[in-house]
Amino acid sequence: MKKLNAFNMVEIMIVVCLLVTTVILCLPIIFNNSKEARIIAGWKRLYTEAETNFEVFNVGDMERIQSVCSSNIEDKDPEIYKIIAPYLNIDLSKNTKNLKYYHYRFKNGAQVPMQSNVFTKRFAYQENGNVVGFRWLNCKCKGDKPCATALFD
Repeated sequence: MKKLNAFNMVEIMIVVCLLVTTVILCLPIIFNNSKEARIIAGWKRLYTEAETNFEVFNVGDMERIQSVCSSNIEDKDPEIYKIIAPYLNIDLSKNTKNLKYYHYRFKNGAQVPMQSNVFTKRFAYQENGNVVGFRWLNCKCKGDKPCATALFD
């Protein structure tokens, strides 16, 4: 009898199963990387747009902000929000009541405490459908003290 040196069907099936399992295990990693890339590209676009808008803001409406800050209005946040809204591409005339109970969390799932600088109650939709939150923090912001918080979701 002559002995054949070849793979039998069981060996071929084991190799095919191992290859299929490897591909299935790699698919989530490939999809997560493309999802992260889309998110990063979206944030870069949003940041560039916001940066450009606020360069225009610095030239145009800083005097209006200073007048609100120097006034005796107790809650300055809504008035300053009206001034800044166009630079965030927000149309305040649109209905924002459906965002009244909008909640957001930190990336780790923890709730944002009310005392935090990133806590805000004012949310609106941008023209592109993103949700923007805004909170005015301090009229005497210089150096390392932030003036406001803007959240994009």
